[in-house]
Amino acid sequence: MLNYNVTLECFALGNPAPHIVWRKIGATDLPASAEVSMSGALLHLYNIQYEDSAGYECEAINQKWQDWHQAWLYVEGKIPNTISTVLQ
Repeated sequence: MLNYNVTLECFALGNPAPHIVWRKIGATDLPASAEVSMSGALLHLYNIQYEDSAGYECEAINQKWQDWHQAWLYVEGKIPNTISTVLQ
């Protein structure tokens, strides 16, 4: 929902513990409103906007393996009521 906050979670176990990296698919950087916490496991997106609609990928990496998963975020909002006045 437009202007809401969203949290995506990436759960990964391994020995040694994996390093988690988040990416916005098709972009070089995460949105400016993004914050990563819990050793990379959580991606918080604050005050989401239409341009935040995208795929987000988390990649878990350690010396023995790597794995990744994707989630897609679709931002929807209420279309505002409009009033049109026609002057003749």
